[in-house]
Amino acid sequence: MKSSFQIGDIISYLQMCSEEGVNLQKGMNYNLGDNYSVILMSLRENAPYADRI
Repeated sequence: MKSSFQIGDIISYLQMCSEEGVNLQKGMNYNLGDNYSVILMSLRENAPYADRI
């Protein structure tokens, strides 16, 4: 199924879960598709972890 989202789009958590067909968890979600994983991270001030790419 081809996504209607584009690179750089900001989507809600529910949209993301619906697109993937799973309830995503904080951190890394391995082997969701044929050849990819999903990383959830926070860039907000005072985030509990220093997430970065």
